[in-house]
Amino acid sequence: FPFPFPFPTHRPRPISPQVFETMGADELYDFVTLIVTFIGAPKYVKNPYLRATFTKLLRFLIPPTDDGDRRHVSDRLSVVLHTHPLAKRFLAPAVMQFFVDIEFTGSHTGAYDKYDYRHEMNQILEYFWQQEDYKQTMVGFARDTKSFVRFVNMLINDSIFSMDEALSKLLSIKKTQVEMQDEATWSRLPPRQRQQRIQTHHQEEGHARYFMQFCNEVLHMLNYLSAEKEVALVFMLPELVNRMATMLNFFLTQLVGPKCSSLKVQNADKFFFYPRKLLSEIAATFIHFSSFDEFALAVVRDDRSYDQNNLRKALRVLSPVMPPADLGVFESFANRCIEVKQQDQEDEAELGDVPEEFLDEITADIMEDPVRLPSGKIVDRPTICRHLLSDETDPFNRQRCTVEMLVPDDELRERIQAFRRERRAAARNGAADAAAAEAAAAAAAEPMITD
Repeated sequence: FPFPFPFPTHRPRPISPQVFETMGADELYDFVTLIVTFIGAPKYVKNPYLRATFTKLLRFLIPPTDDGDRRHVSDRLSVVLHTHPLAKRFLAPAVMQFFVDIEFTGSHTGAYDKYDYRHEMNQILEYFWQQEDYKQTMVGFARDTKSFVRFVNMLINDSIFSMDEALSKLLSIKKTQVEMQDEATWSRLPPRQRQQRIQTHHQEEGHARYFMQFCNEVLHMLNYLSAEKEVALVFMLPELVNRMATMLNFFLTQLVGPKCSSLKVQNADKFFFYPRKLLSEIAATFIHFSSFDEFALAVVRDDRSYDQNNLRKALRVLSPVMPPADLGVFESFANRCIEVKQQDQEDEAELGDVPEEFLDEITADIMEDPVRLPSGKIVDRPTICRHLLSDETDPFNRQRCTVEMLVPDDELRERIQAFRRERRAAARNGAADAAAAEAAAAAAAEPMITD
């Protein structure tokens, strides 16, 4: 998994996993105890790079993957993971927590280092999810909603960034491929310019390959996590559901939208770019969330990327490869989105002009759960909670702000609810009056019947 940027010189020396083969059972058991302790307890090891090295070592203790990755030492070493009670209880949650912690390393290369380490953690967590004992501890981690929400927030951030980086490079790669196919024009370029273009082209290939593989891994993780009903419920929290819906809509637009043909590069497999497989992962995640009303509403409220045509095209593309039952659920969800969109528009029309004091100061949408920030500003709780997942500051004065510092404005919430009830009642009464008037007019228009 070569990284397209120079590695920092302050990292620990390269690890030597072959040493595992020379360890006795007791010695290996003790080393796993050390791994669990150091990954899960940052107070003992404050250097994030040293903790990350333990995740790299852990990677060598899981069995080889089906894709030919032979970086593991041997299959027998994984036995320790199935017989170590401390690992079975604490290791998976510790890796998930470190997935979040590695976001901030304090290094100037940290923005890139985290992807290298999370790549290792993606492989580890996928294996753990397939082992029932470890899977249950991962589900248990999801029950700690504060920690799991931060974990999912990082997954969403990573998937959006990696997809955007990979696809932007694929666009540039295709442009260069087309230019190189025109041999006459390409040969007329000055040799130095051709050399520079080729060098840039190779760099972009490495960049696209790196981020596309990472994006595949993260989307797969979102897929298998959301397949568990109890975990899927956490994705529906107000601070996550809109982000999930927006992300999935955006990916659909990229893969089946009007400009998707511009991504058809030569040798797409070379860049780990498998559009139909990606689309299948996204559609499966849609299906896992399809029974939740709040998800359907979040999907249709995404004014930037939601397009019913994208859902329909995805259905056509996936029809040859997706099980009929799943296709049926996906199609039902697409149809339901039409109904939800129409109802949402009607509800919005019922409200009419909303008093400014009822509007979120960040999104300008009517609030559901207004809270007061340390700066004195009032915003909707889901809005500020999404912000605090990545930045624990008050967006209006940049002072420290946490969820615990938010003060509910119960009086304002009650007035907003009363406003909604009044407007809804007025709309119903107006509709009833209109129906009565229409019925009276129809009756008056009927000819009189006489003997």
